[in-house]
Amino acid sequence: MKKSLLIAVGCGALIAGIAKADEAPSPDVAVKEETTIEVVVTGEKVRRSLQKTQSSVAVTTAKKIEDENIQNFYDIVRRTANMNEVGDGSGFTIRGINNQNVSGGGAGELATVYFDGTALNSQAVSTSALETWDLAQVEIFRGPQSTLQGRNALAGAVIMRSQDPTWYWDGKARVSYTDPASRTFAIAGGGPIIEDQVAFRLSAEDHHVDGIIRNETRGDRSDRTDDQVLRGKLLFKPKAFDDRLEVLLTASSNRHSGGDNLYVSTDVPDYFDHRVNYANEPSITWTNLGIFTIESKYRFNDHWTLTPVFSWSNYKYNYIYDTDRTAADGGSGEFHETQATRSQEVRLNYIGDRLNGLFGLYHFDRDIDDDGQGLTQVQLPAATLSSLLVYYYGPYGMTAPLADQVVNAYAQVMPTVPVNNRRLSPSNVETQAAFFDGSWQFLPRWTLNAGLRYDRETYKIDVVQTTSLAGDYPDPANFGAYGPYIEAINQMVAAQIAQANGTTPGEPRTFTAWLPKLGVKYDFTPDMSLGFTAQRGYRSGGSTINIARSIVVPYDPEYTDNYEFAWRSAWFNHSLTLNANAYYINWTEQQVNVNLGLNTYDYQVVNAGKSHLYGFEVELAQRVNSHFNWYASVGNSHSRFDEFVVNTGTTDVDLSGSSFANAPEWSLTSGATWRFSNGVFADMNGSYRTESFGGTGVNQADDINKARTLINTKIGYEQGHWQAYVFANNLFDQRYTIYNWTSEHMAMLGAPRTVGVILQAKF
Repeated sequence: MKKSLLIAVGCGALIAGIAKADEAPSPDVAVKEETTIEVVVTGEKVRRSLQKTQSSVAVTTAKKIEDENIQNFYDIVRRTANMNEVGDGSGFTIRGINNQNVSGGGAGELATVYFDGTALNSQAVSTSALETWDLAQVEIFRGPQSTLQGRNALAGAVIMRSQDPTWYWDGKARVSYTDPASRTFAIAGGGPIIEDQVAFRLSAEDHHVDGIIRNETRGDRSDRTDDQVLRGKLLFKPKAFDDRLEVLLTASSNRHSGGDNLYVSTDVPDYFDHRVNYANEPSITWTNLGIFTIESKYRFNDHWTLTPVFSWSNYKYNYIYDTDRTAADGGSGEFHETQATRSQEVRLNYIGDRLNGLFGLYHFDRDIDDDGQGLTQVQLPAATLSSLLVYYYGPYGMTAPLADQVVNAYAQVMPTVPVNNRRLSPSNVETQAAFFDGSWQFLPRWTLNAGLRYDRETYKIDVVQTTSLAGDYPDPANFGAYGPYIEAINQMVAAQIAQANGTTPGEPRTFTAWLPKLGVKYDFTPDMSLGFTAQRGYRSGGSTINIARSIVVPYDPEYTDNYEFAWRSAWFNHSLTLNANAYYINWTEQQVNVNLGLNTYDYQVVNAGKSHLYGFEVELAQRVNSHFNWYASVGNSHSRFDEFVVNTGTTDVDLSGSSFANAPEWSLTSGATWRFSNGVFADMNGSYRTESFGGTGVNQADDINKARTLINTKIGYEQGHWQAYVFANNLFDQRYTIYNWTSEHMAMLGAPRTVGVILQAKF
């Protein structure tokens, strides 16, 4: 661990040492303009500098995206303190909290990604290509944003914004190639259509990956992917309104297709160098995400601004998969989902000398249609069948040893029960909310921050499930004297299969919540402040489908109480910033997934969990001069279940005291960028994560992701309108596991060292 930590910090320090060889600039006004770090945060629905933002927010600018060769959202996750990826790009954690759930329960997200004003569902986040080409900024809020964002921001929120049109002509293009083989073509640009009144911007990217996981059964690559992103923006600023009105239209299409089986077999020699799997059926995902937004802004005067935002998105997801991911005919399935989402928000912002705030109304409506079907091999419930034979035939001489013999004979013919299953489950989520958020400087150095949201949500889900045996039952005539008992077992198995059939019209459930926020900030100087904020986080209740019983089971909302200190400081004429946040979170009525014991599919969500978290983030950044800048950050996160009891089918297991999954206790990042006066460019950055559990459950200790350090570098030449670079990700070829499926001898592995070249032009 210490060695890995030294490598991560040392690489950043190495470049910092090179920078010191350059003559330090004198602290005059010109240098201040050249070295000042000025970052504007927009995710709290107002434009506010990072130094004035009390929330813990990590900002990735367009410049950092280009300098560090950040290709997608998960590259940012790996470079952000107190964040971690889940699976191979299937999700993420903020302060140890998974963006979907921490214990298998709940339907809504715990952290939502907003792209150009549109809230993406968790399925889109895990399957769509969240590429960073032509992005303006990415803001990651750590900690609840429920007062401003509502139901799906208990852990935080991610705000991604693409580049807006400009009133001047510009463009850029990029071609890149990497080994292992992948290639990317991208272009973006735009300008004014009518000077100072109408402007546009277009961007496109095509990304192809050959894949590095070979399927030995089918002879192809299991992780081959193709992604295409198209985006267009149109900006209106009519002269007739004297620069008071601004309207921005955004339309984008994001298509993804590719192999979805990212597991490799761990029972082969050197599986990091020979990444193979054996699934006889392909696992392939196709997605199409369309987004359309209208963002308007009307400025009445210097104090009041009205901002209506309309958003529409359509998401289509198609998935075929191998149930057991082996060469055996263990089953396969397919799943189809469509989600249509509409939202409207109207905000009225006020900016004054000592009082600032906003009032808002919000409406959200999402229709979801799920259609899943497949062949599943269900383990024969031998112990249950033996008990039933004794119960029914005990008076006629059936003993426990004889029952075991009969069931064992049955299991020789049908060790697992092949079941065809299809489930249709349309659902709807509708939310209305009213909120306000503001600050009041009630004394020269003291500022009061307050917010409140009233959230009302209605949730409804229907279920139509059909199940049947995929094949024939064992023939009683082939079992001699056991024949009558074999026929009885057939009937028992058929009854269990039939029990999973059913149609359940869901009853609409409505949840309401008041989500307050209150804080205070003291300014020691104009460049140094300390603040404290208390606020409530929230995820609404809903209904869960118990597959084994074919029923819809309701569950209630869950809440967090959050307490956070924020330190903000700027030094050396604002060229250096040192910021920190420390937090404590108490989580109650936690939604957890429990097994009721009928079989392995007898799961449903209940409010049976309680937990707490605490930790901190410290972030340091400095722009030494126009040639050199560097940054470093450290995050610490402790997560513990205080109450968490699950049923394994035979007994209750108390998991109290265990940690959340994919929640490393320590995370460190550092990086530095150098631009020489002769056009030579160099960047190096590193990230470190301590070990973490890969899952939550009774076998948590068997799935540990070891500590890992990743170092990336990019070196090139920049001249005029064109640039050329070589880069290496995971420079030292760190071997690490993202998820370890120990019982099945499978794992998801981190990407190996990747090297590549980039050619880029700007005009």
